[in-house]
Amino acid sequence: MDRKIHIDGVRNGRDLGGLPAAGGRIRENRLLRAACLSGVPQEDVEALKRCHRLSMVIDLRTDDEIAQKPETLPEGVSYRRMPIFDAAKIGITHEKGEKWNPERPSSVKPDMAMLYRMMVEREDCQKAFSAVLAAIMTHDFDAGSVLWHCSEGKDRCGLVAALLLGALGAPREVILEDYLLTNEVNKARAQKVYGDLLASGHSEEEAAMIRELFLAKEEYLNASLSYIDGRFGGIPNYLREALRLPEDLLAAFRAAMVV
Repeated sequence: MDRKIHIDGVRNGRDLGGLPAAGGRIRENRLLRAACLSGVPQEDVEALKRCHRLSMVIDLRTDDEIAQKPETLPEGVSYRRMPIFDAAKIGITHEKGEKWNPERPSSVKPDMAMLYRMMVEREDCQKAFSAVLAAIMTHDFDAGSVLWHCSEGKDRCGLVAALLLGALGAPREVILEDYLLTNEVNKARAQKVYGDLLASGHSEEEAAMIRELFLAKEEYLNASLSYIDGRFGGIPNYLREALRLPEDLLAAFRAAMVV
C-alpha cells in the first residue's frame, strides 16, 4: 500500500489513511503528515489541496523556526501555529541559526532518546500535544484534511502521528512502521548533509553525528512509548490521563476516522 504523497515539493509526506485500526481501517485523505512546507512551490501546495483535500495545516515548529522558514498556503487552507516545545527550555532543534554552529556541528547533537521521553513527559509538552490532538480531532473532515508538520516531519510530527494512531487502536507495529518510513525519503538528504560536512573539513565523527539527526530510529520512538506504557499502561490511557482528552472526543474521533 503506497501512502506517500507524490507531489514533488512536499517532503516526507504521507497519508495515515489505509492503515489498520481497531474495527477497520483509517479513512484516506483526512490525516496527513509531512515535513515543513516552507519553500514548496505554490503549484505544489495547490496540488496538495486539490488532490488530498487539504483544508488545515498545523505547524509544530518553534517561533524561531517559523521566522526563518515561513510558509504560504492557498486560499481556503487555514494555518495554526502550535509549537510542541519552547526551544529555549528544551534546547534542541537543528534549524540553521539556532543551535547549529557550522564550525562545531557536534554541539547540536542531542540525546534523541532523552528528547523523545521529555516530549511526552514534560507538562508543557503534554499541554501542547493535547491542544494539537484536540484541534485535529475536532476538525471538520467533511471540509477537508488536516496536515501537521515540524521541520523534517520526523520527531514532533512523528509523535503526533503515533498518538493519533494509538487513539485509533492501530497495532504497535503499525505505529512503528509509519514512523520509520521517514528513512526511505530522508536517507538521501541525510547522506548529502554528511558529504557536505566532510567536504567542508569536519571530521567523520561530527558528520555522522549530524547525519543521524535526519533519520528516524526505533529506539527514539520506543523511549516515548516505554514511558507511556510504564506510567500509563498505553497510549489510550495517556491520552485520557496525561493529555486530559475526554473519552467522548476520543470515541467520536474513532467513529469518524475508522471504516
